[in-house]
Amino acid sequence: RRMLTECQVAALELLSSSLRSELRFEVVKDHLLAHVLFAQLSALDTVWCYNFCQDGFEIATLSAQDDLFFPGRESTAAFVLMRGSANYTFQLQVAFENFQLAQHMDHVRQGAWLAEATLWAEWVHVGKAVAASPCQVLQVCPAGLYKSTATFPDIHLIACEYGRQFHRRIIAAGSDGTAFPTDIEVACTDWEDMVLSMEPDVQRIISMAAADRINSTQRHSNAMALRPSNMSNMGLRDEIMAGKSIVVMNKQGQPERIVSVVVMHITRGDGRFLAQVGKFENSRATPGCELPGLKRESSELLGDALMRLRRTKMKPLQDLVQVKSSERVTIVKRSKEHKVPSKYLRHVFYCRLLGEFDAPACSAAQPFVTDKPSRDSFQQATSSLFSDMTRCESKMPQSTVLRELGDLGNREVFFFRYGPKGAFYAWLSQHEFDHLSSPAGEQAMSLWIGSLGRPP
Repeated sequence: RRMLTECQVAALELLSSSLRSELRFEVVKDHLLAHVLFAQLSALDTVWCYNFCQDGFEIATLSAQDDLFFPGRESTAAFVLMRGSANYTFQLQVAFENFQLAQHMDHVRQGAWLAEATLWAEWVHVGKAVAASPCQVLQVCPAGLYKSTATFPDIHLIACEYGRQFHRRIIAAGSDGTAFPTDIEVACTDWEDMVLSMEPDVQRIISMAAADRINSTQRHSNAMALRPSNMSNMGLRDEIMAGKSIVVMNKQGQPERIVSVVVMHITRGDGRFLAQVGKFENSRATPGCELPGLKRESSELLGDALMRLRRTKMKPLQDLVQVKSSERVTIVKRSKEHKVPSKYLRHVFYCRLLGEFDAPACSAAQPFVTDKPSRDSFQQATSSLFSDMTRCESKMPQSTVLRELGDLGNREVFFFRYGPKGAFYAWLSQHEFDHLSSPAGEQAMSLWIGSLGRPP
């Protein structure tokens, strides 16, 4: 039996506009607020929700095998499956005439959004959606959404900035290993990724709202102001205002501090990859085995952060690597300092080395030297550069150091300088990387980096 629509229920016309808006919100809120943006806007002001529900959406019903939209047609609404399921067939060649890709079908379940890009861009469908079972569909109207935010400054600012970031991702899609946009997915549009690239003023509004949520969960004691957790929250709010921390509400409605890092996994022909094995700053080297990377800055897309990494830390390789694919690894830890969960978003770009690069090189057997070589040049080159532990070990005779290091003693180490700082890099196997980046490898790392001398 086909489900009723609003226009088929005459009694609804007897309700006041405000009461009808509240009723409409109750009908769709579970589906609408499942989208983190709408949950964020609702948390800022529930009155906006009722305003949006006046004419921001319509509810339609479909029978099995009914078409929801066709490829090549301009979209007029975003769709949310409130009930039922649909089959979506991706046809990329409709939008990109010179790019051919085999069609494939995705089964779209209840709660999914389709053609969300319609809210933020002039979107043309690149696939076909057909109801797989009787469906109830929430159709979100772009004009209604924009109109509803007009009298709510903070909500309007967040919605517009979200739209700008979404549009940036549509334009950038397909570069640096990211997928082309479809009606069911646009790469890198997770809430955390979107907020990380927003303007600082918008980040502060979102972060302070999340910090207020932390406060609201702590208001169960009159003595709370004296508790360390509340004091740490005050410190977090100071960091938010200074632009040093970003806090968001996750899909479960809980606050999380987010940090995004971009790293490069550069492989050469023999399967080894380039690892950063030490840092150099303030005339001091610090051992540490990790992939080369950096923290994303405010308002920065992933592709922009990757380009900055290539231009700065990895400048000798800037034009000599090809991105093959990428993945995101998420790690959640509870911050000891701020007493809230911290989510670390690690974006790994897998790259292939295309040719030889030019950079100063050394090894433990042939360290960098700044003075004329002499019998004790090995000790001269490594003195006063490192921590107490490293300086102690670097005073070993070179023959002892090389014997302790084994294969690493003759391993070529490159130095990349960027401004007053720099870093040491070496080609490692996965086994070597795993060992040197673990606590068991700390002594070897300290001995190795302590034997390389002062870089040019």
